[in-house]
Amino acid sequence: MSHRGERPFSCPHCEKTYGLKRDLKEHMVLHTGEKPPPPSLQQDDLHTASEGNLECHLRIHNGEKPYPCTECDQSFSQKPELRRHMFSHTGGGFLCSYCGKSLRDPHSLKSHERLHTGERPHRCPVCEKGYTWATKLRRHMKLSHLMEKLYSCHCGASYTVRQSLLRH
Repeated sequence: MSHRGERPFSCPHCEKTYGLKRDLKEHMVLHTGEKPPPPSLQQDDLHTASEGNLECHLRIHNGEKPYPCTECDQSFSQKPELRRHMFSHTGGGFLCSYCGKSLRDPHSLKSHERLHTGERPHRCPVCEKGYTWATKLRRHMKLSHLMEKLYSCHCGASYTVRQSLLRH
């Protein structure tokens, strides 16, 4: 947790900074291409994970793949991966790798998986609060900042969004 306005977590690849470590981890995906593990399995939190989850997580690192596909020669380290793979044989929807839920398209799958990863890419430009979906951010803006005009120019013009003041 940081004091309001402090951004102690810096990206080593670009000049972005963040107030929360989890936000930096989300950002790092842009550079590394690697999805962070579910929050319950992140390195800092492994002591809180159940033994079953820890064993499952460790299979990723040791290469063990005890879940074979019955249709081809591929094997997987986790059951949800196998379930998602099976849809490639059946022509079904897109399966969530965390819970196995079937979704109708890749966009819906990505949005759904954000519930598991904690990713919140839609940031409020006024208070920096993060949201999983753009619709939730728009609702927040209407309910929380519609009448607030926090960004003022010396000429007297006021704006709810910093970018609007900069354009002015």
